[in-house]
Amino acid sequence: TRDPAWRQRAQTWQAGLASETTHDSTDLGFKIFDTYGVGYQLTGDASYKKVVLDAAGTVARRYDPDVGMFRVWDDRDDRTQYRVNIDAMMNMELMFWAGQNGGDPRYAEMAEHHAQRTLRDLVRPDGSTYMFAGYDQNTGARLNHFTKQGYATDSTWSRGQAWAVYGFTTAYRYTRDPRFLDAARRTAEWFVRHLPPDHVPYWDFDVPDKATAP
Repeated sequence: TRDPAWRQRAQTWQAGLASETTHDSTDLGFKIFDTYGVGYQLTGDASYKKVVLDAAGTVARRYDPDVGMFRVWDDRDDRTQYRVNIDAMMNMELMFWAGQNGGDPRYAEMAEHHAQRTLRDLVRPDGSTYMFAGYDQNTGARLNHFTKQGYATDSTWSRGQAWAVYGFTTAYRYTRDPRFLDAARRTAEWFVRHLPPDHVPYWDFDVPDKATAP
């Protein structure tokens, strides 16, 4: 709209997120990029870019080259488990963009490796998705699948499926790797094919009692 009132509101709202750049969380990706990252793209304000790059540096410390993915939920120095969920694909744009716009180029490489392994380990052959995978951080081997917010390990949690569509679309935009475009299409097609008649998904596509909340 170019209405300065909206810009002022956005600046005021996002200001409270600046201190998050040191928060040890993978979710800095969508918290910071969708505010400061988009803000920088719209305004060119160098202070916004610094916030984005600082956040990327924090997220980068959650990456293990043996696993080839960013861990989620666990503390970054946790030696008892290494958990990765489909949601983390929502956070990769921060790393892709930072690695291609003045941050360490390895950030983008990390994001690409994460997307590749997510495609391999969390997207099923039919285009549906698992919520979580657990890994051995000493060997990088995948140990299991499980869920925390879905109905069951082998069900398809609708929010996670949507984030897969978004995340692989973003990965393709930054890499032009056709495998990511194919993943975006397959996960999107699966989502649409399994919608109920009113086109509003339940919290899990496979929940037997549609009135049951998670």
